[in-house]
Amino acid sequence: MKTRRALVIGKSGQLARELARHACDSGWLLDFLGREKLDLTQQDSISTGIEAHLKAHADTCCIINAAAYTAVEKAETEPDLAFAINRDAVAQLAETASAFDLPMLHVSTDFVFDGSAAIPYCESDAVAPLNVYGQSKLEGEQALMALNPQHYVLRTAWLFSAFEGNFLTTMLRLGREREQLRVVDDQIGSPTPADALAEALLHLARQAVEPGQRPGWGLYHFAGDTAMSWAGFARAIFATASIDCDVEPVTTEAYGSSVRRPSYSVLDTDRLKNSAGIDPPNFRHALQRALARIAS
Repeated sequence: MKTRRALVIGKSGQLARELARHACDSGWLLDFLGREKLDLTQQDSISTGIEAHLKAHADTCCIINAAAYTAVEKAETEPDLAFAINRDAVAQLAETASAFDLPMLHVSTDFVFDGSAAIPYCESDAVAPLNVYGQSKLEGEQALMALNPQHYVLRTAWLFSAFEGNFLTTMLRLGREREQLRVVDDQIGSPTPADALAEALLHLARQAVEPGQRPGWGLYHFAGDTAMSWAGFARAIFATASIDCDVEPVTTEAYGSSVRRPSYSVLDTDRLKNSAGIDPPNFRHALQRALARIAS
């Protein structure tokens, strides 16, 4: 397998860290640009930083954007920052990648939907974000698709990993501290392992640059194979980790969230499977894998 070089935007998030873990096994040499080298809130920093990197590494064959503003609650009070990172920075990345004739891979979210569906959302379904975060991510994916014809947008949902700062690690900590937890039970989605998303991105990136292998450019969904509520997710974590903590199911309203979120945002992943041969990850196996990594 020929080693390929890609530029990854982002360095410290769980997706970027999973990309780093899987790079060698997937035949990739990845260069990461974090905040210290590229400020996504500054347009000049984006173009200058990427151009300098690409001129120094002419063998770079694509750009993967693993950076995003993901603080759903805070986005309501600092929308300018959310749009700067999730829309404006993506537009600048797309323009710069296009200027160098490079494909760009980008991750979006299930929050582009309003949750009114009763069956999994397809890529062609109507979008209607309920909050600032969802709107900023939607406008970011639209900007990429308009500015760089060589693009893959992967919408995903409910990422979890062995790294700190996600629902899995939060539940493990709280479940060991308390006998009971109140967890939202009226939002349904598909928990997605970040390691599987990283593998999917690298697989799709290789197909994009290998002659005769490329699926059609465009928008795809990638998420775990099991739909559940946040309360169901918490129960699965405690059962698998053998933690004795009772989950009290509550409504979003009773929980006290001030931000509207889709009540149903399960993603249909058939298009990616049929076009690129990438299967949705098995939730149970992924959860066991993440817990084993944490334990070791």
